[in-house]
Amino acid sequence: MPNFANRLELVQRLNTSDEQLVALYQGLDIDAGLIDAVQNKYRQSLNKTYNPTTAVEIVTHHEALVALLVAVKNGLLLPEEALAQLQEKTNSRETDIILHNIGTVFNILCWGLIILASVSAILSVGLPLMFSEPISAAVVITGVSLLLSLSFKHLKESFNEFKSYSSIHDLAKKEADLISFFSPQTQTAARANAVTNNIQMQHEASDAAESISPL
Repeated sequence: MPNFANRLELVQRLNTSDEQLVALYQGLDIDAGLIDAVQNKYRQSLNKTYNPTTAVEIVTHHEALVALLVAVKNGLLLPEEALAQLQEKTNSRETDIILHNIGTVFNILCWGLIILASVSAILSVGLPLMFSEPISAAVVITGVSLLLSLSFKHLKESFNEFKSYSSIHDLAKKEADLISFFSPQTQTAARANAVTNNIQMQHEASDAAESISPL
């Protein structure tokens, strides 16, 4: 993860939110892979971004999801209401992606123009000075080269900042599954599966005991 002034704080907040997410489903019959997938998505997004503001938004979104799940589990919010809120947040994220990508394109154009200007300065100013004023030429070429190196670095980071809709929709689907788990229908099915599994385990244990019985 890139270094931010508040990097450690954000990592700690995400870790705390992750622990709360796991605790919500402790002892419940839920696919652990679903929880892991949501956790990994947020963590990968945080590790990938170079934008401090985006990093804060990622952690804040995760904390808001946990708060929503707590409200549903405690009966303070119906699953349907939570899903409606999730849809609103997903729509908001899609709008944010559009604005974010427009800003990213603008950054790429700016850094691209700086790179072109830097190369032009070296070719039109730095190199001709080499024949008349070598010291001045060296100063110009060195300074412009540093600017060129910095510009390439920021240009590369800008390309990494592009976001896609598919990742947002995939995450929203998994978050919706976490919310739907607390719906009465899902809970009834989960309890039925638990009872069925328990009976099956008892039958298997009984069959195993009979197979080793001397009688």
